[in-house]
Amino acid sequence: NGGCSNAFTNDDHTNFNFDINPSLLPHALDIFAQFFISPLFAASSIDRELEAVNSEYEANLFKDTWRISQLEKSTSDPKHPYSGFSIGNTESLRIIPKQRGIDIRQVLLDFHKTEYSSNRMSLAVLGNQSLDELQSLVIKSFKE
Repeated sequence: NGGCSNAFTNDDHTNFNFDINPSLLPHALDIFAQFFISPLFAASSIDRELEAVNSEYEANLFKDTWRISQLEKSTSDPKHPYSGFSIGNTESLRIIPKQRGIDIRQVLLDFHKTEYSSNRMSLAVLGNQSLDELQSLVIKSFKE
């Protein structure tokens, strides 16, 4: 449909975004809402995302800005969450959990249930509809 989607995680939030043909916005909002209301966390999707995270990790190894960030983290208070490993790789996201008998899918479901709540989220929608129409679309899609 000529659209695209992406997501990225910072230290304190995750940003999900998409672009779509304007005529498809109502349907796309319904689909987007389901990511938050009732996520599937399919094994194949989890595997793809783990590979994407590992690829990002490997690419960052050669970026000076990331290296500087890691240096700053290593000199911060080791008791503070900022000092920890924050990006993930195959070892931290697949090998170690498997060795410890950790079900990654269940961890994701638990995290989603605990951390993803509408009172902790913001939503911005841009479309060629009027503000009233956009608000109505959002309420319809995200009412659950």
